[in-house]
Amino acid sequence: MTKEEMKEYLMSTGLYEDTDTDMLYEEEMMSSDEVVLVKDLTERFIGVDKEYAGKPWNIMQILTNIRMVGTVENKNTEKGKLEKLLEWVKKEEDQRTEFASKCFEKNNALGMHIHNAEASECTKIRWTIEDILNSERSDKMGFNEAYVLMKRGAKIKRPDWTGYWYWSEEYQTIMIHCKDGQELDIRGTENVGFTMDNICQNDWIEVK
Repeated sequence: MTKEEMKEYLMSTGLYEDTDTDMLYEEEMMSSDEVVLVKDLTERFIGVDKEYAGKPWNIMQILTNIRMVGTVENKNTEKGKLEKLLEWVKKEEDQRTEFASKCFEKNNALGMHIHNAEASECTKIRWTIEDILNSERSDKMGFNEAYVLMKRGAKIKRPDWTGYWYWSEEYQTIMIHCKDGQELDIRGTENVGFTMDNICQNDWIEVK
């Protein structure tokens, strides 16, 4: 099937209201040649099937879960590349520092300054890579992706929350499920600033 034929079929299911916004991730998948490990896909589907307790899935939910497996795999691949790069940069940093030390012993001021400068640049690169690898946000998501998941039936939350948010098809709004079981429309929140502060965060997670 061509990309247009796939999009036409998905629109015909009635699960997507707008091609440009609702099919953002599906379009990326249709154009992607990335490989997803079968074992990862199987593990993901078994986990979701337990959550649905035998209820049928629709094509939107299936595609969403395939994409999420691919996203995790991509992050793991990128992390592996960064770790290898970090290892190489550390070796270069140590080597340039050693060269500078030897130049100092030989009273070679020019060589010492050159190698010290090279070691300094390696240090800056190392710090950048370490910051990326240590960043918690690399395994989490912003609200834009969380909102797409909500529209597809998922429940989302911040890591320290007991409650969660979800999309109500009946009321066409985000519903807030509080820790005491009470539910309220996000449009009725009393503290708008607090709500917006949460929306702006990049550590949203899906409730399993």
